[in-house]
Amino acid sequence: MRPFAVLPLFARRAVSPIVLSVLALAAGCQGSTAPADSAAPGDLAQGADAAAPPAIRPVLNTDYLPTLNALLDGAQTSIWGVHFELNRDADGDAIVAKLAAAAKRGVAVHLTLESSVASNPVRVQELTAAGVMAKLADPSRYTHAKLVTVDGAHALFGSTNWSFESMERNNESSLLVDDAQAVGWYEQYAKAIFADSAATPALAPLDTAVGTTLEEGDYVPRAGALIDGATKRVQLVLYGMNADPKYPDSDVLALIKKLASASARGVDVRVVLETSQPDLGVNAVNLQAATTLHAAGVPVRFDTPQVITHAKILVGDGEALLGSNNWGYGGFHLYHEVGMHTRVPEVVGALSAYCDRIWAAGTPAP
Repeated sequence: MRPFAVLPLFARRAVSPIVLSVLALAAGCQGSTAPADSAAPGDLAQGADAAAPPAIRPVLNTDYLPTLNALLDGAQTSIWGVHFELNRDADGDAIVAKLAAAAKRGVAVHLTLESSVASNPVRVQELTAAGVMAKLADPSRYTHAKLVTVDGAHALFGSTNWSFESMERNNESSLLVDDAQAVGWYEQYAKAIFADSAATPALAPLDTAVGTTLEEGDYVPRAGALIDGATKRVQLVLYGMNADPKYPDSDVLALIKKLASASARGVDVRVVLETSQPDLGVNAVNLQAATTLHAAGVPVRFDTPQVITHAKILVGDGEALLGSNNWGYGGFHLYHEVGMHTRVPEVVGALSAYCDRIWAAGTPAP
C-alpha cells in the first residue's frame, strides 16, 4: 500500500476529523488564537484580495465564512456542494440553517459529505428533513474536496472545511471563482460526485481565463512542471507531507528532488509545514518530511504551533496551484480533490505574500 491510501483504521470509522488527520492528513484541525508575538490568521489574510480581478480572488483564513454566507444567502436557483466535513458547532449549525432556508425558497440544493466524519451522518439527516438533497459519499472512496457552487455563477473551493476551527482559527486557502466556464466545470464535478461518489468524475482539466481546473490525479505533473520551470522563487505551504522512505519511487519524494534541484540552481525555495501543540497527529509525519527536505538542501520551517496551518499552496514564478491536496499518495491519486492552477498576476501575488507571512511567523525545522 502506498502512503496515505484510504486507511481502514481511520477512514471508515465515524471518528473526528482531528483523528482522521493523523494519517489521512484530511482534517479540519483545531487550533487556538495566536499569541501577540506571532502572526494571527486574520493578520495573514489582510489585503490579500484587494487588487484581484472580480472573476477570481483568494479567500484566506477568516475571509471564508462571510464569503460563504453571502453566496448561500444570495442563491436563487442552485447550490451544489462536495465537502469533507460539516461539523456540529455553531458555524455548522448556521450553514445548515442557510442551506435549509435556500431549499425553502425554492433553490435546488445538493450536498455530498464524506462518510467517515463523525458529524456528517447527523448533518445529512438534518438537511434531508429540511428539503436539501444531501447524502454521504460512498465509503469506498475518500472525499476530501471542499467545494460549493452557486447558481452556476460562483465556485468556492480550497482547503477550508465547514467547521468553526477551520473557518475562524486556522490558516486556510481557498479561491472564489466567478468565471462562467470554470464554474460550469466545478458544478459538473459536484454533480458527478453526487451521482456516483465511488467513481472519478470523467472531467479533463479545463483551461479558462482564470486558470486550469483540477481534480484528483491532476496535481503532480503540474506541480513538477511548476518547480522545474522556476528561476526565481518556489513557495510551498502545506498541512501534510508524507515523505515515507519505504516508497522511494513515490511522487512526494520525486517532487522533493525537484525542490532540491531548484534550490541547487539558485531558486529561492521555501517550504512551511504544519506542527501543532498539543500534537494532533501530523507532527511525526511532517517531521520526517522536514528531515528529508533539510537533508536534500531545501529550506523548511514549521508554522507557529499556536495556529493550525491547513492551507495547501504552491507558488512559483508567476503561477500557483491551490486546492485540497496534501502531499501523499491518497491526496495525489485516490481521494476526491479539487483545485486550480492559475497565472492571474494579482492572485499569484496575493498568495505569494500570504506564504511569505506564514514563513516569517514560522521557525526553522530541526
